[in-house]
Amino acid sequence: MVDFYTPAQRRLQDEFKTRRLADLLIQAIVTPELSPQQTEFIHERNMSFLSTVDEDGFPSSSYKGGSPGFVRAPLPRVLVFPAYDGNGRRAHHRRGLRGSRRARGAWLRARHFKRIQK
Repeated sequence: MVDFYTPAQRRLQDEFKTRRLADLLIQAIVTPELSPQQTEFIHERNMSFLSTVDEDGFPSSSYKGGSPGFVRAPLPRVLVFPAYDGNGRRAHHRRGLRGSRRARGAWLRARHFKRIQK
């Protein structure tokens, strides 16, 4: 697996003496493959956040939403999500095609959301 933390993050962890905690977080939450429980959790979600980092190190995060099951994990190391054209940038798709090894997904368990209106 690619090192989860960058050299800059490691320097800060050393400076603030949090490297051990950071390593424990990796052991607790980072896996090379999805477990059956993780796969089921993802399949039940109606929203997702996809984050990537481009070749210059610039991050981007994008909300994706749909009916439960719109993101699928057909294999323990494969995630399939819809390619919404939206603004036409396709930044995440471009990054994937360029071989970025830094991509992350996040799924939340929430029953009710309230839209805040001005």
